[in-house]
Amino acid sequence: MLSIEGYAFFPDLPEESQFKIEHEIVVNKVTLINDEVKYDEVYSIIADHQDSNNTRYLASLDFATMTNGHPLIGGQYEVMVRLKQFVDGRWIGQNLTLGRLDNAQVDYTYTTKMRWFRQKVVSTYSFVVIQKKNSQVFNVKVTKLSQINPALLIVKDGVAQGERISILKSKKRIFRFAYNVFKKYYQ
Repeated sequence: MLSIEGYAFFPDLPEESQFKIEHEIVVNKVTLINDEVKYDEVYSIIADHQDSNNTRYLASLDFATMTNGHPLIGGQYEVMVRLKQFVDGRWIGQNLTLGRLDNAQVDYTYTTKMRWFRQKVVSTYSFVVIQKKNSQVFNVKVTKLSQINPALLIVKDGVAQGERISILKSKKRIFRFAYNVFKKYYQ
């Protein structure tokens, strides 16, 4: 779970009504195609207002359930804030970077591993969150480390069940072949 808190506002458009200004945290998948960067929105959540003038926001991102209850798939992502304000009978909006970290002396890097369990598969993911101290871009790199079916890992006598099945099939083929050879030449 990642909590994001910050300030975002249109400086020329003050708004007193909390119902006429919204902050939305947006996660975009970044894809490089023929030296062209493509952004696809994969997740968004409306942030809570944290003060009376509606410039401060707070939101929590759960990377384990972002895509229909599943973790993010491997790749590069950017986290941004979408600021929307109701002005003169219409909504105006703009995607903004999250900005700089307060009192940052060095680059911010956070790495964690996540295990995700479902009926037949256990998946392990690596999440790396990076923000350079002078950059306003907040990047997330997701890597799928492993995907294992635990049912195939049942171990008896030091041999995994999946290996045991393949060993038994191999033995059966070898003995059938040997039987046919001996039957043909030694009868």
